[in-house]
Amino acid sequence: MRTLDEARKSVVRSVRPWGIFYGWDGGQKWYLKTHYVNPGNRTSLQYHNRRSECWILVDGDATATLTNPSGKKKNHKLRLGQLFSIGKGAIHRFSSKRGGVIVEVAFGHFDEDDIVRLEDDYGRVKSKQK
Repeated sequence: MRTLDEARKSVVRSVRPWGIFYGWDGGQKWYLKTHYVNPGNRTSLQYHNRRSECWILVDGDATATLTNPSGKKKNHKLRLGQLFSIGKGAIHRFSSKRGGVIVEVAFGHFDEDDIVRLEDDYGRVKSKQK
């Protein structure tokens, strides 16, 4: 287990077109992010091959979108304090109408290269896979 000082040094700040996130590296077991989503924005429709995620809405509003294997999208309005799980390989995104704060805990192999974008409002799709 890492010390508090080691954990503080591992904080990453990343500005994205939809908002900003702060990430804390938990080593090889987990990664913690706090997402601040700007009003009217959403993340890429994406999936991960090597990790699963749990989201908790802690402020504002947010909607999770999951896509089933046949391509049908289903929206889930998140409630404050509600745990929402995203399995490895599940196609997902989140959005916010008024702005929201989502805490994410990722389990598995965490690497930003494990983001496979299928749709993106900001032109960041490299290839369509899945």
